[in-house]
Amino acid sequence: MTIANPPFELQVDRRQARGPQVHKALRDAILELRLLPGTPISENWICQQCNVSRTPAREALIRLAQEELIVVFPQEGSFVAPISLKKVIEASFIREALEVSILKMAGQVWTQAHTEAVQKILDHQRMHAQHGDNPAFFREDQGFHHYFATVAGAEAMSTVINETATHLTRIRKLTHREEGRMQQALKDHETILRHVANGDIDLAIQALTQHLSRAFQAHNRAAERFPEYFKDRGGRIEEIPEAMRRYLSSYTPPAEPHSRGSHDRLAETSGR
Repeated sequence: MTIANPPFELQVDRRQARGPQVHKALRDAILELRLLPGTPISENWICQQCNVSRTPAREALIRLAQEELIVVFPQEGSFVAPISLKKVIEASFIREALEVSILKMAGQVWTQAHTEAVQKILDHQRMHAQHGDNPAFFREDQGFHHYFATVAGAEAMSTVINETATHLTRIRKLTHREEGRMQQALKDHETILRHVANGDIDLAIQALTQHLSRAFQAHNRAAERFPEYFKDRGGRIEEIPEAMRRYLSSYTPPAEPHSRGSHDRLAETSGR
């Protein structure tokens, strides 16, 4: 499978600072895999594509290098950085720890209105899955997880997850293209919502952990399927630290959560 890499273009708003606009446009293109790992990016290329001077182009490159989204090789130039599997794993750990805490807090104040709001998100996801619209599904996926942080009043925790997830975002773009991946993610989301709506927070956390472990397994498959996106210019996939590898090899995802029976129905949920 190959991912389209269309020419990068940016219509600069001349009334605003150009450097931040160029940075955001390039960053979005890298995270969305419109600019693939290994794609050369030079100041001249940015100037031509965005119709800007060298100063905003240089500013954008510096920020992208600081975010480790591009790598600079002396005498060779700048390139879109490979996806770091190590950073994907680290971001996955951060995401799981924070999302479990968010879910616990949201469960304390959850109401029927919250259930109905999330159900609308899932309805949109279902529609996008039926149409095979990966980008739209991904946006709703982010909205689903962020909504619990909003209910908990923990938007800053959601921001931390997003800020550490640059490499994770790129690999998720690959995994969402797997056949059946969107349908499985939607099923997981429905299970999480059902348990939260019924006040079964322990089961909701179990379902969330299962959901994230499934996502991590998909990340591993993506690294195996698209090794060229993970290789540095030395030609190898980044080495994973021993302690991290041992932890991951001993990790067994939890069993699928079971419902409580007749009470495990959204229709019977009362506001809490």
